[in-house]
Amino acid sequence: MTVKDGIIGLDVQGPEPFRHRPIDFFCQTFAGEFAADGTLVILSGTGSDGTMGSGLIRQAGGKVFAQEPESAQFGGMPLNLIRAGSADFRMRPAEIAQSIHSWGNVGSFSIGNGEPDHPADEVFGNIIDLVRMHAGMDMSGYKPNTLRRRIERRMGLMHAHGYREYLQLLRQDRTELSRLAEDLLIGVTSFFRDAEAFRIVEQEVVPEICSRKTENEFARAWVAGCSTGEEAYSIAILLMEWFESKGMAPRVQVFATDVDDSALKVAREGVYEKEVLENVPQGMIQKYFEEGSNGFRVRKAVREKIVFASHNLISDPPFSRLDLVVCRNLLI
Repeated sequence: MTVKDGIIGLDVQGPEPFRHRPIDFFCQTFAGEFAADGTLVILSGTGSDGTMGSGLIRQAGGKVFAQEPESAQFGGMPLNLIRAGSADFRMRPAEIAQSIHSWGNVGSFSIGNGEPDHPADEVFGNIIDLVRMHAGMDMSGYKPNTLRRRIERRMGLMHAHGYREYLQLLRQDRTELSRLAEDLLIGVTSFFRDAEAFRIVEQEVVPEICSRKTENEFARAWVAGCSTGEEAYSIAILLMEWFESKGMAPRVQVFATDVDDSALKVAREGVYEKEVLENVPQGMIQKYFEEGSNGFRVRKAVREKIVFASHNLISDPPFSRLDLVVCRNLLI
């Protein structure tokens, strides 16, 4: 199912990674159609379909509700959403309806006081300064329109009537300040995201890098903006695979950095649910992951090849003597 020009329609079965995830596929078109005006509600259901889509809708500036799992006949879908950090709210169905109704009555962003869509530089700068002082994140070098879009999304969720009112709210509510900081850092990543890109990396880039190495040299990669770590592990696995295919011990060093400490914590743990691994070949899952009670954990042999570190490449010095820099997540 798709939506285009306000019309719901049917399309051929979606390509990977949406082949068996119709909700995620619909959310992709929905996010592109409605952007910040979109609202996703995930109710009772099994599996994790909708989790990836919720990230796409949040990235576009939309809002995401998850049913309180305890109130659902099948709590799997909303629970996966909550665990992924993709739910703005977790509520019972009646509360979800009341909240959306209330938001509709308040209206869109920047209303009620005649304030223009784009805030005065002073007000905007004050908000960015609050985030920096609270979370240690200097975002002054980011694109202003991107930051405004994320700020306005939080304003809508909090029913703030303009930037000045929202600034006052941030000064009084540290919880909301933390949520804004998290929203400014939404990561979009997955294992082997974009099969064609990783095919080129595996068949052309990795051999070019590794074949030049002497017995005492390491293949060194930097994954900038690594988010929760999936891309860093993907790169490490491809480099290790090449060395092992030549009967050599894997000489691999991967530096994976981000400014989001909560995402880095997930990356260091290296534990992911089964659905997250759907783009990983079965042979690699068996070789590089071990199943546990909380999901699939990346094996120690891979984890020890990667250094996850907090790093802001706008203000911190870069890494040097690298063979490969991966920055696709950052550029999003």
